[in-house]
Amino acid sequence: MPTVFLLGEYNKLYEEMMSEQTTLLDVCNNDMNLAYGKLMGMMKEMEAYASLVDFDLKGINAWIHFFWRADGSIGHIGFYLKPNSRNVNPIVMKNFLEGFTQQYKLPLKYSKNFSHYSSFSFPIVQLQPNPENLKTTAKTNSNQGK
Repeated sequence: MPTVFLLGEYNKLYEEMMSEQTTLLDVCNNDMNLAYGKLMGMMKEMEAYASLVDFDLKGINAWIHFFWRADGSIGHIGFYLKPNSRNVNPIVMKNFLEGFTQQYKLPLKYSKNFSHYSSFSFPIVQLQPNPENLKTTAKTNSNQGK
């Protein structure tokens, strides 16, 4: 299996690899904020790497499946450019992602390999929780049970 591949290629190997994985969320003990923070931190590092190697990510929209080794290093990346993505040669995108895998390590360790599959649009916008959204407006229905 190549380090970086187009989703839809190598289907049998891809399915086998997926069966050996746990999820990023599991690795983060089901803490969505932690998992989101780790993922967004990695995507910001990807943008920084793109800047260093003069690769323009702006306008690229893709489905990306990251496969990490237990030590947090990237074992594989599967990707598929969405129809609404800026036009980029898939071979050039593969080369960029291969370079990224060689220099990035997720700051997480686990007892086995893990993965995450999601949609990404560049530039990455990291959302911060709005404290107002954490307040509840739920009310009990006084007619309930009558």
